[in-house]
Amino acid sequence: MYPNGIIRQAFGIGFLVTFIVLAANACGAGVAEQQHDKARPLPTYAQDLRPGEYHTEVFKPPLSFSVGEGWALRCSLEPDFVCLSRGGEDALFTVLNVQKVYEPSTGVDPETAPAPNDLGDWLERHPYLHTDEPEPAIVGGVEGEQLDVVLGDLPEEYSGLCGTDCVYLFELGNGDYWPVEEGHKYRFTILEDVEGQTVAIAFGSPAAEFDEFLPEAKKVADSVEWEGM
Repeated sequence: MYPNGIIRQAFGIGFLVTFIVLAANACGAGVAEQQHDKARPLPTYAQDLRPGEYHTEVFKPPLSFSVGEGWALRCSLEPDFVCLSRGGEDALFTVLNVQKVYEPSTGVDPETAPAPNDLGDWLERHPYLHTDEPEPAIVGGVEGEQLDVVLGDLPEEYSGLCGTDCVYLFELGNGDYWPVEEGHKYRFTILEDVEGQTVAIAFGSPAAEFDEFLPEAKKVADSVEWEGM
């Protein structure tokens, strides 16, 4: 039989250990919550962004990403469109939930169609674009492909909705459009299945500035995480 004092001491040690474990677990949960909370909600309206992590509350599928100095939310936030800029409006980083594409046309009223199953192939076959060979890409753990795009030769009779030197590609839910412009270069990363959605991450700038903009845009793309996955 053990003396009562030893039993009480053992009970006290066991209680202390249990308390420490529970406290550690609670602390760990608190740290996880703090890490989630540190991502600010992306503002609804265009404005400069402080460096740090942001998460979307409007865009679907929801995502988070980080930006450094000099980035801004360029456009009002939409469920199918996130638009960032760095150093002015000509260097854009966009995330698009592509629902509709514009059929190639020479007129100012092109028809739209549902986004194709293989959006990368659609871009490659577009008669008004020049693209390079697609390469494998991964964003936020989702596999896809990336390709660089510039505006190709347009027919003499061409006159699109945005003029004679740009081509509409995607129709946005708010009635706006996403174009490719002459003199600019773009990198598209196509993800065909992000929570069942086709997502395109597209960033571009004037062609002469693209190599300078590319590493900054890649930092943002590499930080993307899909919150529902």
